Amino acid sequence: MNKKQILLDKTVQWLIENSADEFSLRRVASDINTSARMLVYHFGTRDKLLVEALSEIADQWMSGFKLNETTSTEQQIREIWHHTLSTKEALNLHRLSFQMWATGLATRSVIYQPFLKRVANDWIDTMTESFIRDGLAPFKAKVHATLIVSGIEGLLLQSMTDPNLPVHEAFEELIAKVSQT
Repeated sequence: MNKKQILLDKTVQWLIENSADEFSLRRVASDINTSARMLVYHFGTRDKLLVEALSEIADQWMSGFKLNETTSTEQQIREIWHHTLSTKEALNLHRLSFQMWATGLATRSVIYQPFLKRVANDWIDTMTESFIRDGLAPFKAKVHATLIVSGIEGLLLQSMTDPNLPVHEAFEELIAKVSQT
């Protein structure tokens, strides 16, 4: 494993264990036993490091979905929601992800383009392939995937805005409705 990947892995672990509000190159560097200069050398800027780290986290979350071809798409979505996406541990990461998403859309900076593509397309594409494997026609599979991913993103945003909203129940309702069509 190369030095950049080691630093990225340590940064991902740091993000999982700490508040995203505390993220700075100096703080992360200190906590992962390197220097801010080394992080700048490998990643360029704080935002580039954040984009790469969030992309790595998204890959980790979706890796089980991509590899599990024996379980239905619907069941995989439920497992990812209950065991990964909607956990309290993931809320800071979602907050940071939405912040990076908004910044990328607002600034249109090329720094954010790979991340925006990942959050906008990659998850939908992966889920579409899974729905096709389950027997749906390609266009219908894309519609289902788009609806579910958009719904999950909205529910995550709502859960951060008002933790008293029934987001888990709304998630189950969303999956049930999509499954009926």
